Amino acid sequence: GYIMTVTEAISKYITFRRSVGEKFDTEPRIMNLFSKAVGEDREMSDINRQQCVSFLYSRPSFKNGLTAY
Repeated sequence: GYIMTVTEAISKYITFRRSVGEKFDTEPRIMNLFSKAVGEDREMSDINRQQCVSFLYSRPSFKNGLTAY
């Protein structure tokens, strides 16, 4: 089957959101930081919950108890 990397998934998601008329400017920056944190060429199926949680806790807005992620 087709294997999608984190970078590909993010790119496709950003393209989709913009194609339906959303401005979607800030979110891609956060997503690209996530991609770098877990490995840009990593397969989506290899991303686990702990990696997501670790990324969230690394963000200043999450540490302060406020997040929109």
